[in-house]
Amino acid sequence: MKKLLYYPVLDTKRPKAIDLQKDIEAWLYQNITFDKKKANAFLVAWGDGFMLDAMKKHFDEGKLFFGINCGTLWFLLNTLQEKSLPKTFEELDIVKVHPMQIEVVTQEATRHILYAINDVVIGGNILDYFSFDLHGESFDKHILGTGLILSTSLGSSGYRLGNWWPILPMQSDLWWLMWLATKPFNYHLLKPQSIHISPSGRTPIMVGVDGYGGKIDDVKEISLMPSNKSISLWFLASNDFDSKRIALSNQKLGWL
Repeated sequence: MKKLLYYPVLDTKRPKAIDLQKDIEAWLYQNITFDKKKANAFLVAWGDGFMLDAMKKHFDEGKLFFGINCGTLWFLLNTLQEKSLPKTFEELDIVKVHPMQIEVVTQEATRHILYAINDVVIGGNILDYFSFDLHGESFDKHILGTGLILSTSLGSSGYRLGNWWPILPMQSDLWWLMWLATKPFNYHLLKPQSIHISPSGRTPIMVGVDGYGGKIDDVKEISLMPSNKSISLWFLASNDFDSKRIALSNQKLGWL
């Protein structure tokens, strides 16, 4: 059995994360190392947003990600019942995450390359109205509305869920394309593909990638494509990940 050795990535602004750091420093967890080269896993503790940031910062290092919940909702994280981390790979189930690659060009011709694990939101102020020309490998569309959302199956539990669309099963390997404040309110399920988006409007257009951590203003055009990168997100084998996502989604929407 392959042993797990964790390198801690903690944000100690929350009491639970502070307590975890104290436990780690007291060596209550035996499979921790502070030498990142020796580790085969990142132990991430805070909330979902912090996990997303950690995944994007470290995904090229070839280690798995195991998260401990220190926040409120915890779509990407685990809850430990006692002070014991999984010790072998056999105790975990894997979710393979394939980020979107996004190229954003601003009005000043500055180019940005970003990766979206959850979603890409394109728009501006809620009162603004824009025109979007979309050209994909399997569709062409002209849309008028306040914004667009493109999400991965993992990201369907984020901003998209907040707009009352159901989540996708993790293994579905699909993208959602949704537009906001349009008639009719609509969406498309898409196979991952190259998509070019040309937005226009009377006010500047913003792109947000996985929240405001990837915010770019005054956007001229956006190109999306599947990336060849893969991130290993791991969960306790005793929990069914999709069942947990559905339960949390119902809780977030007030159905429980």
